[in-house]
Amino acid sequence: TCIIYFLTIVFLFLFFTYELIQKRKYHVSARGVKTRVFSIGFIIVVLLVSGGVNYFVLTLPTTMTQIDVTNTHLYSITQPTKDLVSSLEEDVTIYVLENETVADDIVQQILGRYEDLSSHIKIEYRDMETYPNFAAQYTLDTLSSNSLIVVCKEKSKAIDYSMLFESQFDYGTYSSVATGFDGEGQITSAISYVLSEEQPKMYAIQGHNEAEVSQRLSSRLAKANIDVETMQLLNYEKIPEDAQCIFIFAPTVDFSQEDAKKVVDYLKGGGHALIITSWTQEELPNFEGVLEEYGVHLKKGIVAEGDSSAYYQNPFYLLPNVLANEMTYSIMNRYIFMPYAQAISIEEDVRSSLSIESLLTTTEKAYIKENMGKAETYEKEEGDEEGSFPIGVLITEDLGDKTTRIVHFTTENMLTDHVDDTVSGANMELLMNGITSMVDNTSPISIPVKQYNVSQNIVNTFTALTLGGILTIFIPLALLITGIIVWARRRKK
Repeated sequence: TCIIYFLTIVFLFLFFTYELIQKRKYHVSARGVKTRVFSIGFIIVVLLVSGGVNYFVLTLPTTMTQIDVTNTHLYSITQPTKDLVSSLEEDVTIYVLENETVADDIVQQILGRYEDLSSHIKIEYRDMETYPNFAAQYTLDTLSSNSLIVVCKEKSKAIDYSMLFESQFDYGTYSSVATGFDGEGQITSAISYVLSEEQPKMYAIQGHNEAEVSQRLSSRLAKANIDVETMQLLNYEKIPEDAQCIFIFAPTVDFSQEDAKKVVDYLKGGGHALIITSWTQEELPNFEGVLEEYGVHLKKGIVAEGDSSAYYQNPFYLLPNVLANEMTYSIMNRYIFMPYAQAISIEEDVRSSLSIESLLTTTEKAYIKENMGKAETYEKEEGDEEGSFPIGVLITEDLGDKTTRIVHFTTENMLTDHVDDTVSGANMELLMNGITSMVDNTSPISIPVKQYNVSQNIVNTFTALTLGGILTIFIPLALLITGIIVWARRRKK
């Protein structure tokens, strides 16, 4: 719309200039009066046409009038969102807590794209000064200006404006700096939430000195509309039936035999589990027995990589091969970062119904440092087992009417913020792909944060000087010479 408006203004200025320099407009005669009347009528027609063109452009969908030219397509809508919104059968209203005339341009632009996808999406603005108590009927949280409230029937979800952006603290400037845009992720998540009748339930097992879940992972689970509840197996006779998935996060104290049996019984009933293990010198026979029930054995020690192209900074910072799978399709062309991982040994032919598929593997030059305390060097030594090792697997077992599904990775370090940032969120995306694939009552959508990346156009010195000369010298000089020639010809007439 801005481009059309700009071109219209340029056209009108050129048109008025043309009208002013017509000599016949200044002749005083009956014929001159007629010409002038014609000119005035023509000007009115041109003004009406120009206004009509701009009004028509304003009525066009946002997708036709606004082009996302950002390197990471920050303000474009991805296919999962298009599928969700296009299939809407109920009205969803998105309230913007701001006056429409001064609302954030980024918010209006992204909402316009949603509105274009479905007639069931309604955008309404509520100025917080005019409607000071409006948000209170939907949430107890204090929302800032330009926040959003997504409503469908009796269900609603509030999105504070700050949640639309991902930020990091810059220790150079001692201020928070926006590093990504999460507008689509938050809005699509809210729409999915208000449409769903109930949230899928994940139980995070505690009581065995498990690792702490990061704020980033908690936020991603919340954005996927997954209800996470911690549980101590000691307090339950069995894992609750409403558990669509259990999460075991790097225990360093062994399970009791009773706890391990509860987990196995749940899985044998068609349960789903995300299991992340961590290297420890402690023996965990009962916990590892759960994995062994499904054909997976953890090798002692930590994997080092002998191929320098497959690790980052040191041989224990693995950049494994990512194998094609429904879980890995979205990160196939990206790195996964796995520091201090353990190797997996896969037992063949455990049961005909059981299938074990490698997701992440090392190269053939990898080796295992079994006794890190006595190791004299990071390099491969005599006795170190060498080969290609799985460090992430997908286990499925067909039970007829149900399917057990286990996603297993062998280092909790993959989920630290620093490690995840090193590969631009690919680790977290892989994990969320695994979790959402195990939630089967609904189809939770988790759109990753779109990072702010500035792409640079690099040109050599010759090209830069050539383009600079053309734009700053040749084109202006050509226009000046053309103007002088036109002026000279008109003066001779």
